[in-house]
Amino acid sequence: MPTIAEVLKTSDGRTTAEVLTTSSGTAAGDTLLIIYGSDYYTAADMGTVTSSAGTPSPVCTADAGDLYAHIKVFTVDVATSGAKTVTIPAAINCDIHGVVIRFSGDVNVDDFDVGAWNGVTSTHAAVAPSVDTTGTNRTLVCAWIQKSGDFPGPYSLPGGMTLAAETAANPFSDMAVATEDIAAAGATGTRTATWPGTALTQWCAVSVAMASASTAVSGDVTATTTAGVTATGANAAVGSATATTTTTTTATGANAAAGAVTATTTASTTATGVNAAAGAVNATTTTTVTATATVTGTEVIATTTTTVIAEATVTRAATGSGWYGLLDIVQESAALAAAERSAPPVACPNDGVPLREGPGGILHCTFDGYRWEG
Repeated sequence: MPTIAEVLKTSDGRTTAEVLTTSSGTAAGDTLLIIYGSDYYTAADMGTVTSSAGTPSPVCTADAGDLYAHIKVFTVDVATSGAKTVTIPAAINCDIHGVVIRFSGDVNVDDFDVGAWNGVTSTHAAVAPSVDTTGTNRTLVCAWIQKSGDFPGPYSLPGGMTLAAETAANPFSDMAVATEDIAAAGATGTRTATWPGTALTQWCAVSVAMASASTAVSGDVTATTTAGVTATGANAAVGSATATTTTTTTATGANAAAGAVTATTTASTTATGVNAAAGAVNATTTTTVTATATVTGTEVIATTTTTVIAEATVTRAATGSGWYGLLDIVQESAALAAAERSAPPVACPNDGVPLREGPGGILHCTFDGYRWEG
């Protein structure tokens, strides 16, 4: 359901332009609904509505005819945060009426219709027409304006509607704006406002159904995890385990807010024992990241969970652990020492002159007769 954040109105008996200013809490993405009325001349003689929030987009015009009442409706999408002005212009020198409703977030017109009466018989009931909503949870906004020579006011509103604002230019004209939450989709039915008085009265009215632009997040929530494990050395325990998490959340559209986004990474590696390798040959690190974006207004939660398994391969297979592992080391050391003792020299031990290979693969020194036969 669209949320009304604030309502502004022009002063009573206004015949010159008036600037209405929204509060400092106005946020980028909010929507302004502007209802501008006059009680004389023609609809074409009404001035141009302007706003520092953005360019007003016309929705509809209700017109009771020349020299009678008129209503024009506009919307404005707020481009930047902060207080914004709306200028309700003069209409030559007749009485003017202005009401601004600020909706929180992106709100669009779902449907609208207009009605008017300028007959010669006396009436004290103005009928805002029925509109057809295309979905559930709409806000119906109705406005009525009348012109007469005897209007003690105020309007009596239809049941179920809440007065948003009423501006008076007694005894000539009065404009009332009311709202109602509509849960079901379909025809809203007419809404009739009445007023006291005895004089002949002409009127016009509008009905506008407002809908949140979307009931879901338009955007994405992504989580990317990279986990790396390094193992070095013979039968080495898994070395360093690192995990890097990047979480990006983008949410746009009606009621969209990038809410709380959390990412939790747990990476662990354990190696115990003599020359132990975790898992004997490889170690597995599991990193899980969950990113959750909560949207304000309509509750929509998008959750992404990514699980990464990174294996660390030990450079040599484990051959044992404990005393058996120690025995392997001792035996390997003895073999290396024996190989070193039996290795052929590269130079004469007497004078350091490199040995030369002679017949039969015998290494000898040219100068002192040293021979190595292996």
